[in-house]
Formats: sequence, C-alpha cells, structure tokens
Amino acid sequence: MHIMARHRRSWWVARAFGRNLLLRPTDRIEACVIVSAILLALAATPFCAAAGLAVYGSHVRLYAEQAHARHTVAATVIQAGSQIHAPHTTGIAIRAMWPVDAGVRTHWYRTNRAVKAGDRIDIWVDRAGSPADPPTPASQAGIDAVGVGAAIWCAVALGLTACVAIARSPLNRIRLAGWEREIRSLVDGGHTNTGG
Repeated sequence: MHIMARHRRSWWVARAFGRNLLLRPTDRIEACVIVSAILLALAATPFCAAAGLAVYGSHVRLYAEQAHARHTVAATVIQAGSQIHAPHTTGIAIRAMWPVDAGVRTHWYRTNRAVKAGDRIDIWVDRAGSPADPPTPASQAGIDAVGVGAAIWCAVALGLTACVAIARSPLNRIRLAGWEREIRSLVDGGHTNTGG
C-alpha cells in the first residue's frame, strides 16, 4: 500500500513536470495543483504534531492537578431511594453522608450496587470536601493529543481537497470544450472527405 501511494505521488509529479508531449496544459496545471496540495498536507503534519504536543502538556498538568486535588472518603449511606432509569444505564439513588472539617456533608448519588442504609461507600471529594468527579486518568492526555492533532490535519486535508476540486472544475470545462472542438473537427473533416 505504501509503495502504491508513493508511486501515485511520483506519477502526479511526472505529470506536472515531465516531458510527455501528449499532456495538455490543463493536465499539467491539474497535476501541479494536486502536487501542491500533497506538499501542503505533508508540511502541515509537524504543525499538527506540535499542536498535539501542546495539548498533551496542558492536559497532563490539568489531570495531575485533578489527581492532587481530589481524594476518596468513606461515606455512609443514610437513605436508599428509588431505581433510576436513564438511557443506556440504570442505578439506584442514594443519599450519603461523610465527615468534613466543618462537620458533615450529605449528597445524593447514583450507584449500580445494591446498598442499604448504614452501608459504607467510597466517594470522590475535592479539598473542601465537596462532591467531585473522579480525576481523569493521565493516559487520557495522550488520547486528547492524538485527537486534536488528527482533527487539525483532517481539517487541513479536507480544505485542500476542496481547493483541488474547485481548481479542477474549470479545468474539466476547458478539457470538455477542447474535446468537443476536436470531435467537431473530425466530423467536419469526415464530411469534407465524403463529399470530396
């Protein structure tokens, strides 16, 4: 596959800058546009990688701060509510209580475990003891970076593809008009020969 892609790129280069006398100016212009688009897409790759690295660095720090600022505490279930039915998930609403510096705090949670009043569960809280989401795993930073870099490169590639399509449209019209002229000249020549 890699060899075929490289052969196709070299074919466009040969079409743009080769010495084939059968190629029309419109063919060479189209090939130059495509080669330029390929080169711009390749040139954009380092910038997309740099953007991904920047996202990786910022998200690693963000997720590290989350991990440092959040911790689990043992909370006591004080009330088990009714079952919750949400799209693609089910659970039980529970009210839990846990100690904080100023006394105790309570909050409603959803759990997939069967619990009853008096059971102990682990919950995530921030430094102030307020409920918090679990910290994002540090490995997510790599996924975020790849996603951002790939999204930027795809946007560049789509933009270049659109530019190539826009450039091809008038070239195709010019080629079609040339073919029609050549067909008419062949037909006219044929009539002349028949008549003469």
